[in-house]
Amino acid sequence: MASYDTIHLKVPRDSVSDGQVSYLTSKLSGTSYHQDQWGEPTWTGGNLENMKVTISNNSIKFKGSANKFFYGHNLTNIGLHDSCLAFEKLQDESQLILKDAQVTRIDVGHNMKMDYKPELYISYLGDSARYKTVTYDTSKYWKNAQRQTVFYCKGTEMKSASRKMGSTIDPNLIEPNLARLEHRWTKGLNSRFNRNKITIQTLTEPDFYVQIHEMWKAEYEAIQKVHKVDFFSSGISTGKQFFDSMTAHCLIEYMGVDNAGQIINEMNAKGIFKNSSECSRARKRLRELSSSPRLTYEGEMVKELNQKVRMVEPCI
Repeated sequence: MASYDTIHLKVPRDSVSDGQVSYLTSKLSGTSYHQDQWGEPTWTGGNLENMKVTISNNSIKFKGSANKFFYGHNLTNIGLHDSCLAFEKLQDESQLILKDAQVTRIDVGHNMKMDYKPELYISYLGDSARYKTVTYDTSKYWKNAQRQTVFYCKGTEMKSASRKMGSTIDPNLIEPNLARLEHRWTKGLNSRFNRNKITIQTLTEPDFYVQIHEMWKAEYEAIQKVHKVDFFSSGISTGKQFFDSMTAHCLIEYMGVDNAGQIINEMNAKGIFKNSSECSRARKRLRELSSSPRLTYEGEMVKELNQKVRMVEPCI
């Protein structure tokens, strides 16, 4: 099942008593106090376990992984029941009533044990409409102003995070070839989910959990998959089709679809294309060549990844 991970919460300051604020402040570690230029206090920051807490004159904000807050890590895929327990724990630890706290960011993710190293799958994941694609050695991002999808090597991410925090992680916790697929709603949640307000109470509703689970899956399906070229398919019967297949083969196996897309972006930025329509045609042609059912077939890694994502079901 896909699990709630990072959440951002906002509680109006005027709904919380001074005694509750004092109690919460006393529970924070790494506490820092901030003032304006006249020496008046503006906000206090600190950590409640892995949750970053900011207390200002207007609001109290929580930012962190619900999964990590409950388990200490997000290696475990948890369902709605355990997510509710995590929210209850946060309420108990903070001593605040959080069911009506506004949710301003939601991340949903799922860990998958792959047959090969996760970074080997990255080159088979292409573009997604309405997103900018950014590729790194062990991760790939699809970003726009309000949402992100990320596929990455979970082991590499956890080791990097533990080094930054100056801590160590038990290597026995991390399975080999563990990949993670996340979708992040970072802004505009109310309009995206067609609700006046999304709260912690909303996250605990089974219908909402199923909806967001299916949206997580749909975002993956929207990513173009890069296929393998089949020179001996029935779809290649003319000289033009043969050279199309050779072009696709060179793009996929030697240049890489990401590199070809980057060249198109650079040519567009330099004004080499006659107009924006020609740039769009180049991108469309690149997509067609790299995943044409007439010229290509679904490779082993794409087939495995598709199967493992599609078999993920919500757990109430």
